[in-house]
Amino acid sequence: KIVTEIADMIGSWDSPLLVHESLRRLSQLASVPEWTLCSKEPGRSQASLPKTLDKSPPAPNQVLEADFLRPLFLLGPSEPDWLRIAERNLAPEQLSHPSAQRLYALCKEELRKNFPLELLAIHSKIREEDRNFWDHLLEKRIDPEKAFSHFLESIQKILERRWMEQREEIKNKIVKAQFEEDEALALAKQFDDLKKAPPKVLT
Repeated sequence: KIVTEIADMIGSWDSPLLVHESLRRLSQLASVPEWTLCSKEPGRSQASLPKTLDKSPPAPNQVLEADFLRPLFLLGPSEPDWLRIAERNLAPEQLSHPSAQRLYALCKEELRKNFPLELLAIHSKIREEDRNFWDHLLEKRIDPEKAFSHFLESIQKILERRWMEQREEIKNKIVKAQFEEDEALALAKQFDDLKKAPPKVLT
């Protein structure tokens, strides 16, 4: 009960970064799983971190890729299999947003050290042009009980997005370009093979 009361008090603070780090340390001191305290984390405060000048709302691709990275940053240290799953399915260059690519590479680098992630320390390593994406990433709460299923769902959606892009690229080549018959048939077969093999998350 005392741990819960302290966690509730920490959860009322303004800065999500300080809340996350304090709850992590509380879980260590109280010898309770960190995920049991994650629900105490509030939504993102407007004044918690320096903001970039870009105040525009995130694009759908940015939202999806933030959904993929969020659990890795916040729960990845206590769930080492998640990084393995992420790396089996996605490379940084498969993310469309440049900030997502760089943050994914940074996350992998930090998680491989096998130390608890210090979000305040990570924030200091983030490039200025990536701060807006980082803000969006930290804005949303995580439900620990649903985090893994949402993590896999985000990977599946990113794989499907790339699969559909590849089909569209081939279709455009067939429609817009002039090919010899053999080349056109090869492209048509490539399109058909791709259509028959939708991606699945490797776990």
